[in-house]
Amino acid sequence: PAPPANFTATAVEPLHKYSHGSGTTQGDSVTGGFVYRGTRVPSLTGSYIFADYVSGNVWSLVRNGANSPTVTRILGETGISAFKPDPSNGDILIADYGGNRLLRIASVTNTAAYPATLGATGLFADLTDLSPNPGVLPYQVNLPFWSDHAEKRRWFTLPGTVSTMTWSHDGSWTHPTGQIWVKHFDLPLTRSNPPQPGDPLTPAKRIETRLLVKTAGGSYGVSYRWNDAGTEATLVSDSGADFDIGVTVNGVPYTQRWSIPSRAQCAACHTPQAGHSLSMNTRQFNLANSINGFSGNQLDLLKNAGYFSNTPDSPNLLPFHVAPDDGNFPTEARVRSYLEVNCTYCHKADGTAAPAAWDGRIELTLDQTGLITGAATNNGGDPANKLVVPGDIARSVVHNRVAAANGFTRMPPLGSSELDSTNIALLTEWIQQSLPARTTYPQWRETKF
Repeated sequence: PAPPANFTATAVEPLHKYSHGSGTTQGDSVTGGFVYRGTRVPSLTGSYIFADYVSGNVWSLVRNGANSPTVTRILGETGISAFKPDPSNGDILIADYGGNRLLRIASVTNTAAYPATLGATGLFADLTDLSPNPGVLPYQVNLPFWSDHAEKRRWFTLPGTVSTMTWSHDGSWTHPTGQIWVKHFDLPLTRSNPPQPGDPLTPAKRIETRLLVKTAGGSYGVSYRWNDAGTEATLVSDSGADFDIGVTVNGVPYTQRWSIPSRAQCAACHTPQAGHSLSMNTRQFNLANSINGFSGNQLDLLKNAGYFSNTPDSPNLLPFHVAPDDGNFPTEARVRSYLEVNCTYCHKADGTAAPAAWDGRIELTLDQTGLITGAATNNGGDPANKLVVPGDIARSVVHNRVAAANGFTRMPPLGSSELDSTNIALLTEWIQQSLPARTTYPQWRETKF
């Protein structure tokens, strides 16, 4: 109903506000809570408890006068949609929409003992050149996830001597409890934007090394930040870390913000639905490489070394991801690889993006993805905006989310602050040029028969 004719209102400044981002004081979607009046966690009594759905930060707010609250990050958990007091004792209950569960905040003693340094993990025999210890195998992928211009190296190790993985043609492989994945990040300090052939890969600065550990009930991740000398990396706290790095872009000094994700943010992407390890699948592994002195297709090398519980098909019969600049393949094939690697771990039928407006699994046909003129969960307030509108990038929400254009915030929301100019250009070419000229099978059949 309309307000009374004599109704007046005055806007009041918020008591606390925070900026967009994935840092410990940032987020993208606030979830309001309530003032805790229970006694189970005395340190929080009288505090207002709230969170950010995307960044996973959960904060307490204590009011100190009119506009000077004390805000403290108390834990991390992504996908929180609501807080309510337990009617029986006043405990803080959390609706974890992403995990489909109800949680309770409790005060506990942290007994987790992660190695304090990367050297102490025992994964590397020599930190100088990151030579791995026996049993830690290097691997490569066909299409790296976008990581703000960083160059990455990868390893994995299985527990014991009899553990194996289960291969799958599509989707994720199955991994044993205790498997560890290692991903190391170097950031070139000089680059071109957009990237150019022959860009120098050095000098590069060692930034961080991430570990993902498979457990019986899921997985967890921790990060190690390298010192300026590049001689050792130190364990990063649960809340992650944000810091600036001086680089040169197109000959001009530039300050790049780097975010090491919190452990909650690691869990937000490395979910059971995503197979925990986002890169260990057939389309990423189907390439030639040398591992510990043996050369060949990585799938064959792992099969011959006994790393699979089943037998993969012949690599020449298996699909693989293609790079955005590989002109040997159609634009649509390159776009589908990009979407699979950078989006589909959430955007699929059983993914954590809710509701699932589209399904980007590469084994589906384009029509089955729901992308073309599909309704977006967030259309920016304009129903003419669709997921992908052939010929119109301004109306294509997927493009606008990747490019942070036309009023849309960027995707993915975690782990990145730099725009991926190469794949933005690829999406632009696909939507503006390839899609309008695309011929469906019924259209082809009509003209041919």
